[in-house]
Amino acid sequence: MSKRKTRAPKEETVTLGPQVREGEHVFGVAHIFASFNDTFIHVTDLSGRETLVRITGGMKVKADRDESSPYAAMLAAQDVAQRCKELGITALHIKLRATGGNKTKTPGPGAQSALRALARSGMRIGRIGTAFILFFLHFMSIMRCIIASLFSLIVVVQILGFYV
Repeated sequence: MSKRKTRAPKEETVTLGPQVREGEHVFGVAHIFASFNDTFIHVTDLSGRETLVRITGGMKVKADRDESSPYAAMLAAQDVAQRCKELGITALHIKLRATGGNKTKTPGPGAQSALRALARSGMRIGRIGTAFILFFLHFMSIMRCIIASLFSLIVVVQILGFYV
């Protein structure tokens, strides 16, 4: 009996990410949440619906006190950049976020080092913005003071007998 001839299995190459021409950039959105307890770097597609990679500073260090450190943020950003390159993402828009609400509105210590590490690892940086308007609350408090002072001025003028 002769041996059966079998077809050799074809090897399929699987590529992740979109098909791109040479010299063309593929953008993602890096959401950086930097609090004083941890730094999260979360990369999504442009719509924000599909998560590509999410790494925190706490995943990179062992001590709890080092989770928000610039070093942990740098290590997390380097891992994010490496994974983005594997997926074919060559450029990132940055959305920076702090704790906010009734807590501090300034980003934690890991924000700047995470952004620097993304840029130094070869990722192109597109637009840098905040996820919420930082100065709106300050603006509203100033407007409230101006309106209150104008109202008190009008009341004083009416008491004195002048009409505005």
